[in-house]
Amino acid sequence: MTLSVRDRITAGIARAGATMKMQISTAPTRLATHTTSSLQYYKSNPSQLKTELLSGLSVAIMQVPESLAFAFTAGVSPLQGLQSTFFIGLFGGLFGGRPGMISGIAGAMVVVMANVIRPSSGYLADLCLAERLEIAYATMLFAGLLQVTLSAVGAPRLVRLIPYPVHVGFANGLAVIVFRAQLGAFKVDDMSQAGGGGTKAEDATCPPTNVKVQPPQRWLQGGELQLLLVMVLVAVTMFVMHFQTKIKRRLHIGRFTLSNKLIPSSLTAMLIATLIEHLIYRRAFGVHTKTVGDLASLRGSAPVFHWPSVDVGRHWKVIGQYGASLCAIGSIESLMTMELCADLAQEKLKSTAGVQEELAQGMGNIMASLFSTVGGSAMVGQSAVNVLNGARGRVSSVSASIFIFILILAAGPAIEMLPAATLTGILFVVVLHAFEWRTFKYFWRRQMCWADCVTVVLVTVLAVMTDLAIAVAAGVVWSSLMLAWNASFTVTVRSDGVQRVINKTDTSDFGGSDEKIGVDDGPDTLPPSSAIRFRIYGPLFFASAPTIRKHLQPHASHPPIAVADFTHATVLDYSAVEALKEMSEKWRERDGRLVLVGLDESSRRMVARAGKLREALVGAVDVRGGEVGDVSRSTSAFEVAGEPITHLHPWGANTAATGSTTEESISVHASDTELVRRHREERTTGRGVGLQDSEKGLDNV
Repeated sequence: MTLSVRDRITAGIARAGATMKMQISTAPTRLATHTTSSLQYYKSNPSQLKTELLSGLSVAIMQVPESLAFAFTAGVSPLQGLQSTFFIGLFGGLFGGRPGMISGIAGAMVVVMANVIRPSSGYLADLCLAERLEIAYATMLFAGLLQVTLSAVGAPRLVRLIPYPVHVGFANGLAVIVFRAQLGAFKVDDMSQAGGGGTKAEDATCPPTNVKVQPPQRWLQGGELQLLLVMVLVAVTMFVMHFQTKIKRRLHIGRFTLSNKLIPSSLTAMLIATLIEHLIYRRAFGVHTKTVGDLASLRGSAPVFHWPSVDVGRHWKVIGQYGASLCAIGSIESLMTMELCADLAQEKLKSTAGVQEELAQGMGNIMASLFSTVGGSAMVGQSAVNVLNGARGRVSSVSASIFIFILILAAGPAIEMLPAATLTGILFVVVLHAFEWRTFKYFWRRQMCWADCVTVVLVTVLAVMTDLAIAVAAGVVWSSLMLAWNASFTVTVRSDGVQRVINKTDTSDFGGSDEKIGVDDGPDTLPPSSAIRFRIYGPLFFASAPTIRKHLQPHASHPPIAVADFTHATVLDYSAVEALKEMSEKWRERDGRLVLVGLDESSRRMVARAGKLREALVGAVDVRGGEVGDVSRSTSAFEVAGEPITHLHPWGANTAATGSTTEESISVHASDTELVRRHREERTTGRGVGLQDSEKGLDNV
């Protein structure tokens, strides 16, 4: 029985609910089993436990500067950035689809969140900062719920539909957005617009927040000392991050060995920039640049549960729009990172890894939003470093989150001393690595076709002008349209011309005598039992439907029977079915029949769903009356030029499957004497081509 679309959706939701219920009910047992087996493994392999813990510590230190920088980009306090990294990293580490992946506040998502917290225009710009923060928390809560829902219905499997040019455009657009967001380091407070006070206060009725309201800004001029100081800090940070990894020599001090991997290059750059700011700028020259403490307070404290207080009826459009964008961006980035880590570790992902990762990311974002943070997604760079360090278990990612939490409680005063310019330098390096520089090679050397080049440019531009989710969706739609357009030209229809029909009086071993019904091949003297065969090649869908209509159109010179051979073609959608139905009706109008043979299983199922098409296309020829017989009563078969096509019983299955090999059959032969001679020789030697060979296709007989 065929289910309706509504019944299928209901059944799918029921299965998803049952699967989630089973996963939740068995979670404690699985967690206990996993914990026990992990303890036993690390007890017998203490060196691996050491590797996991040290890698987790290294990654946590790497996450600190990026979390701070991304927090400023999003418009939240540095403390909230670190707390976001803690929550999403903890849930991703515990329940993610690929052990060893690192999650935290990510650049792809903060650029979207910044549109909610720090809008440049629109009605959100007129709201208090505290209210915009509440909207941001509600938006992230909605994004997390969407991710959990997508994991329940198995949507992460759709990530394979994203073409590589879209990935390139995504990376380029993200790099441009992050770069543009860091240009604020080259701005200072505009005292003239702030009434001389240097601070633009919100309305008196606005509640206070832990994020300082940014006053009006202006660009630093070329002759200002402040611009030179900021550029020096940015340059030093980028220099250290680039060249520390190039140092190959190691320094041995007793039992200790110092190498370029002792501490992350970003942390080294932060330390050097902090020394320059406080020892050289401030003490030696009496000048200074902005620090983290000047922009926001970072007094370490544990996160507190807080349900977002927002008027959903008023802001539902903003929550829905940006929540869907955050869900799409976080899902794509996390699933791409998971595949990258699997490739680096040379391991095969489980079939449910994508669904599991999506669920973990959704749970982490939900918890982050309930503790007044902005969530995040998987982090490509840190995850790659963790895997390359030798980490293969969940200990490394979980321990990284725990170390982040310790830093939140204890390292607040130290983090406030960091120059803001050094965070800009760190993200400039991230931008240089995130941008797909091979794009120019793809264009210059024409390694990509023009359609793929347009895809890259389209996604990049839309990512900068709108947001990343819209850019990815537009790129996928454009790539799909171009694929359909190009695939439509691969469909070809070849006609073998008019064939004569021969009535086989004995088909048990193809050894009987033949009686030729038609003698003259001329179009004006065609017998009623003559047929024309069309061989169709390629995928048949909406874009190739015009090709079907063009070539299968009946003409006055055609015999009453047309055989459409689909051995090398596949029917993919209903547009192709409708085109075949139209052609079948046209053949019926001229008292003929269009016969469909060689259908694969999926095509037969699609034909079966169309009632009229089922009756029109599947049939057989009964030469005794020169008419088309009904499939329920006929067991005839076609042979064209000595080559069996198929036994035509319902759905075009083979005669071998039914055992009907001794019924009356029909052979349609070409006028080619060589083919006729070969067929007769095979019959006389007992090597006749039987109907059971029809599965091999027309060209393999």
